[in-house]
Amino acid sequence: METTINLSQVLIILPILGAILGLIFRHKPKAFMLYFQGMVATELVSLIILSDFLAGSVTLPLSFIVVLAGACITLGRHLESTSPFDIFETFILMGLGLGFLLNPNNLGLIFLIGLFALLIVIQYRAKGFSDLNTRWVVGLYGTGIVFLSTSLSLSGQSQQVVLFLAYAMLLPLFPLHGAYLSLLNCLSGVLPAFLAVFLPVLGLHGLLPLLSFLPDEIKQVILFCAMLGVIIASLRGLVQIRISNILSQTALVFWSILWWYLCGSDIKPSAGIIFLSSAGFALCGLFLSGHTLKSRYGDLLVDQFGGLGSVMPRFSVLFVLLIMAGMGLPLFGVFSGFIAMAFSPSMTFSWSLAIILLAWFFASWRLPLLMQGTLFGKSNPNWIYRDLDLRETTALSFILIVLLILGLAPDAFFGLEHLDEIPVALMKAVR
Repeated sequence: METTINLSQVLIILPILGAILGLIFRHKPKAFMLYFQGMVATELVSLIILSDFLAGSVTLPLSFIVVLAGACITLGRHLESTSPFDIFETFILMGLGLGFLLNPNNLGLIFLIGLFALLIVIQYRAKGFSDLNTRWVVGLYGTGIVFLSTSLSLSGQSQQVVLFLAYAMLLPLFPLHGAYLSLLNCLSGVLPAFLAVFLPVLGLHGLLPLLSFLPDEIKQVILFCAMLGVIIASLRGLVQIRISNILSQTALVFWSILWWYLCGSDIKPSAGIIFLSSAGFALCGLFLSGHTLKSRYGDLLVDQFGGLGSVMPRFSVLFVLLIMAGMGLPLFGVFSGFIAMAFSPSMTFSWSLAIILLAWFFASWRLPLLMQGTLFGKSNPNWIYRDLDLRETTALSFILIVLLILGLAPDAFFGLEHLDEIPVALMKAVR
């Protein structure tokens, strides 16, 4: 066990140290991107090599999701983006997140405190404290820091309660979702694409060992909050006019659906992880697509694009496939993950399932409207259109391949077939 802990620290140190050393290349865009692509490839290879030490727990698949998401957004980042800070911050966040995932003790909570603090700094740097979104991030994540710090001196049920509230901010549960949506809507570069999947991964990892200790009355309250979240997000998504706002509301629908499943009895971590990874990668791909448009044309309204289908064919094909994956069509992982949750033996038809299906219909309906407004219509004669380059095409294609694998062979992905029950060791390791 000691060997596992020591070796795993390499995965934590590598991205943080890599981000610091990457400052050398901040004024050389091509060398800058090649360096960070090499760093994330090294991180991925290191995780594969050390995977035998982490096998048999939810830590391994969740760590793979984090590193793969980092690899995709690093490869797909627009070369001409003016500020390099999004990549630096992504790698430091990756290291802190892996520190939380790989240390099932108080050290993991200290890493999570550092992550909350860094997110507050990132949001403050982006918008300043006068912005309402910054106040959401400072208020909620500042409270999360207080909860986590307090939990270090607590034990038993009191510790479980404060940790649950902190984790519910990472896997956003209504009404604790404001900071997550603010980060997705306000941050620049590839940070929203990474955070869309990264933060829910950390939240699910923290929540899994706590769920069996929650009384049924508390689970009913959580179920009610999840239903409110999915209804409000699906309706608000219909009236949004910016890509980031539409996708952030869709994200809240996804995670509210996951909360609905987590409130059930005899849940299977494999089903939740399949849905989490599929929805997360679909969101990552869509936010990354939005990043390519914003880096070329600015943060414009959806109805101001138009005509991209004829002038950016590579982008259009990949964007359509990502929309299909996000809608939950068969062959893609979101569909397989939802089916695994909705039709598990412990699930029965109820009013909550009916609401979930109806809300998903409204959320899915908004995605084709987003596609129509972006790809079709009259093109802008004042724009110089540039299709995806090889790196951007490869990044979005890789995300689609992952979604197809999760859709066609979900149980074999990351060895999820071994996680049908929450391990007893994990249940005893409640922080």
